[in-house]
Formats: sequence, C-alpha cells, structure tokens
Amino acid sequence: MELLKNKYLFWEADLGSIDPQKNKNYIIERVFERGDWNDYKEVMNFYSLEEIKEVLKNARWLDAKTMYFVSAYFDIPLSTMQCYIQRQLSIQPWV
Repeated sequence: MELLKNKYLFWEADLGSIDPQKNKNYIIERVFERGDWNDYKEVMNFYSLEEIKEVLKNARWLDAKTMYFVSAYFDIPLSTMQCYIQRQLSIQPWV
C-alpha cells in the first residue's frame, strides 16, 4: 500500500510496523480525517466498500466535517454512526 509511505498522514507511527489488515481501522480513519481525494481513492481501491463503511460507522471520533462527508458520500445515516452518537451524549458547556 503506497499510502503507508506517506509520513504526512502517519507522522507519529513507525511506517514499517503498520500492517494494512491489523491496523485497518487506524488507516481508514486517519486517511478520511487527514487525507485528500487521492488518498481516499487509494484506500477505496485497497479495502472493500463494506470494510470502509463498517470502520467509519464504528469510529468513536471523527471531526464534524469528516463525519458529515462520510455520512453523505457512503450513505450512512448519522444516527447509526458512533461518532455522531458520542457527540449527542456529550454535555456541551454553556459559553
């Protein structure tokens, strides 16, 4: 996987120790949060659509922009995404 040679996505990890199958949750979440369209395409060519949807649906945290993009692009209802559910459960302070 060519993506694992890009230090800009996985700056804190030893790139040689990342296994594409064992660490697929980490890879998919990181690419969709920090990658660009070419990175998305590479992940979508490497993993099946169902694997990607399952990982993103069960991600405990995605930033708002990524969460809404993933929901719209993969047709995943927000109400079934763990990151959305976590946001709804967290108490927001009054500012």
